Amino acid sequence: MFRIILLLSLVTLFSCTNNKQGGNAHFDSLIQVYRDKNIKDATPLKNSDESQAIKNVFEALEYQKQYDSINPASTSLFLKSVDLVDKRPNIGLRAWVYSEVGFYYYTYSHYLDAAPYFIKLSKIIDDQSEQVDIQQCDVILKTAYFFETMQNYGKSKEYYTILLSLCEEPGDKRAAVMWALGYSYLQTDQVNKAKDCFENASKLALGVGDTLRYAKSQGSLAKVYSLKGDLASAEQHFLQDISLSKQLNQERNLMYAQIQLGRFYFDTQRYQAAEKLWEQAYAYAKTKAYLIGYEREIALCLLELQREYHQNDQQELYYRREIERIDYFIKEKESKEVIQKINWETTYQSISWELEAEKNISERTRYQRLFFMSSTILLLILVVVIYFSYKRIIKLQAFKYQAKLLAFQLDKLSSENKLKQTHASLASYQVYLTEKTQQIVQLEKELQHVKSSSTKFLKEQRPNLEQLLNAHLMTDENWNMFKGLFKEEQTEYYLYLTTHFPDLTESNLRIILLQRLGLTNQETANLLGITIDAVKKAKQRLKKKYEDSYDTIFCKS
Repeated sequence: MFRIILLLSLVTLFSCTNNKQGGNAHFDSLIQVYRDKNIKDATPLKNSDESQAIKNVFEALEYQKQYDSINPASTSLFLKSVDLVDKRPNIGLRAWVYSEVGFYYYTYSHYLDAAPYFIKLSKIIDDQSEQVDIQQCDVILKTAYFFETMQNYGKSKEYYTILLSLCEEPGDKRAAVMWALGYSYLQTDQVNKAKDCFENASKLALGVGDTLRYAKSQGSLAKVYSLKGDLASAEQHFLQDISLSKQLNQERNLMYAQIQLGRFYFDTQRYQAAEKLWEQAYAYAKTKAYLIGYEREIALCLLELQREYHQNDQQELYYRREIERIDYFIKEKESKEVIQKINWETTYQSISWELEAEKNISERTRYQRLFFMSSTILLLILVVVIYFSYKRIIKLQAFKYQAKLLAFQLDKLSSENKLKQTHASLASYQVYLTEKTQQIVQLEKELQHVKSSSTKFLKEQRPNLEQLLNAHLMTDENWNMFKGLFKEEQTEYYLYLTTHFPDLTESNLRIILLQRLGLTNQETANLLGITIDAVKKAKQRLKKKYEDSYDTIFCKS
């Protein structure tokens, strides 16, 4: 009987405090497959409003790819999805649909059309962030992009900071967020913070092979160096951005980089170079209707060039008329007046929501008092029962986990004792290092389990696990001992390396000597505390550098 009362009470409490819908994990997985592999398979979805909303978005995105512009088919499908999710209480799905529709308008500079969706999204993220459970990072990132474009850098920095906490693992998403945060810092004259962000974004982008993000980071660093007066470094980074954009055939990023480098050349009185870049960028901007804002920016640059350098009245008149023509078209889409209007509407909505929230709080308080008075006694009983049960469970968990940690430590000591007993030969070192890599794999697996666990006790064990994992990594002291032993037993090979390849770094030697013992790329990465991609890239650089001698360096005998 008590269990039945307990179950009913918890169900009632949950239903009063949480409107989050189940099943969103399946939706999120399906959408992620579409994004990663472009597989638009909505057949597993049941025939419901929520399923139809997702199908509509998939189809709308396909039409968007086909036309690369605002088009009736996409618009109709997106708006049908909005109608469907507005009828449902699933806030997570509604947030995702809003982000897709808003970003569709935003992509093609229809800011007034995009604004209502991102303003509503901002409200959801600020007040009910836990409900944003479908494509969470993507939804928040698109919202941040919008507010950044609207020059609301306080809001964009807030969302980028949230995203950095959500995207803890290095990846293309974290690189994009780091770069965008740097841009917001740059726009608010926080140059040093911007520089740190761009440098981190560059490293992250290189680590995951995101060449486009790396190129953008170089262009952004060029602005920073220009502001700091380091003109040589600025030009070098601008040129690298342009070179990579050409290699990737990323015409839009190339256009943006050309505009920035053109401005740099103009400011340093290299007018002909500036003009050439701006004309190339202008030619591309005119091919895409949604780039009309950039077209106006470039026209202004070319107009300024006519005044300062050519002093050609006819060309100056031409660009004035071009700007007037463009202003007529963008008046209702992306002008300063539009941005100001959206910011005003955002402020107005924020104030309205605050007043509405205060009213709702007052009304809810009256009903909550009655509910809490009737449930307080039951909850107190439950707390006592749960408390003692929980303490017992925690003690058992602590005992089991401490035993597991002790087993890890014993394995480590056992391997070290074996090494000492065998007088530390290379053969014994090979066995020792193989055992260490196996222990590292087990520890990393356990650490991932702890990170994903919501149990407080397991989270408290994370520092102990990390400390134990770090103890398995090859320290400078371990490396020097191993290198000394290697010199003694394989003197001829070591002398060959240092004589014929004197510019090998310590990092290179660590990889080479470990793999000389027969360790795999993964085992080498585990011991050195780096990724397997880092090992592969290091070997690729050595192969490119030494070409025919590469096989000699990594020979196993």
